This record gives sequence, structure tokens and C-alpha cells, in this order.
Amino acid sequence: DEEPWEEDDCPDKDSGLESLNGSSEEEDELTHRIVAQVEFYFSDENILRDSFLLKHVRRNREGYVSLKLMASFRKVKSLTKNWELVREALRTASTRLEVNAEGTKVRRREPLPEHDETAPSRTVVAFPLVDRVTVEAVAEMFSRCGPISLLRLLRPGGPVP
Repeated sequence: DEEPWEEDDCPDKDSGLESLNGSSEEEDELTHRIVAQVEFYFSDENILRDSFLLKHVRRNREGYVSLKLMASFRKVKSLTKNWELVREALRTASTRLEVNAEGTKVRRREPLPEHDETAPSRTVVAFPLVDRVTVEAVAEMFSRCGPISLLRLLRPGGPVP
């Protein structure tokens, strides 16, 4: 599934932003991006459409998923390869997710949503779009039509969800 952050928007992999010990602007931004990305994965708009993540959520009676698994997702990995940094970002800044006492798993604070049968009737497919268009640009273009709950950019030759 497509996520809200494009790789071009992510900090340099060698940027040295591998700790949350300070309170620098860059570390705050990294924390924000990590939290936003993981919260997106667990969001009402994404979770019922992401069969892989949903399988892992349902596998655990309490809905917990391994933090190491979440840190291995491509968009999170583009932010940091350090799963402990993901844990600390979620512990300190997430309002929608909670980390277990052992610090090894994460889950939604709210129960899973019911399956939404009306989603296809509220779906807009737009094409052709210019090459290298950003999620933000498309969101801005369609935001005047109403609130956007989920936005995906499909790349030519890529999988169709």
C-alpha cells in the first residue's frame, strides 16, 4: 500500500539522525515523520486494506504487532534502520498508538474499525497526472472537494491494490 511520505521527502539515510536524546529541530522532525508513518499504517483508512498488517494485528489477542516488523516497512526504514528509535518516537509522541510494557510491540489505542462497504462508492481515480507528482500536490488539488481520508499514488507498472 502507498504511504503518505515519498522517499524524496525523507531525511538522508546518512543524516546522522539516529538518536532522540536531544531536542533539535531535525530530531523533532524525524520523530514526527516516524510517528506519522506508523500511525498511518494503523489508521482506519489503511488497516482494513493492508492484509499483511491486518493479519499480524489479528494474530495477537491484544492487537500488538512487533516493533521490529513495523521498523522493517520500507517507508519507516527510509527514515531510520533503528527499531529502538521507532519505539522511542512512538512512546514519546504518538497519541493513537501504544507500546507494550516490554517495549517490543505496538498497537492501536482504539479498536479496529468495522469493514466499510461504502468505500468504493467514495473513491476517485484521477489520471493522467504529471510524472513525479507528490502526495501533497494531489491532496491540495482535491482538498477543495472535501476531506480526504486516504490518498494513494499508483506508479506505472506498479501493483494495483
